[in-house]
Formats: sequence, C-alpha cells, structure tokens
Amino acid sequence: MIVGLASAHIQDSIRKGLTPCRGVNLGGWLVAEHWMTSSSVIWQGVPDDISNGGEHKVMEFLGHGNGDWRFE
Repeated sequence: MIVGLASAHIQDSIRKGLTPCRGVNLGGWLVAEHWMTSSSVIWQGVPDDISNGGEHKVMEFLGHGNGDWRFE
C-alpha cells in the first residue's frame, strides 16, 4: 500500500481544512424553489402548501396553459 498524499482522497484533505473548497450554488437556476425565489411571478396566486411542494405540484395546480409561461 502506498502511503502519502497521492493515495489520499481529496475529500479527506478538504475535511481536515488542508485544501480550500470553493463552489457555486446553482439553486433556483436549475430547479425553481419557492423559498429561494418567492418574489417570482411563478408563485403568484399559488397557495403556500402547493408552492412548497415544488415545480411538479405547482404545474399540477396551474396547468400548462398558465404554468408554462410562468416557468419560461
């Protein structure tokens, strides 16, 4: 077995704080979530119990005629 940094997984180093970890949060871009984009036209007139259920529940509530243009 090889011992050393070459054999260690990068996650170990990140968790120990030896390697900085930087990233980007893409939430609200790939998936519309009410808690992230609550001011969007998508959620207007949609009850909280439905909007908190995600895109699928909102589309069931709005139907394609009203929902498609909102999500565009």
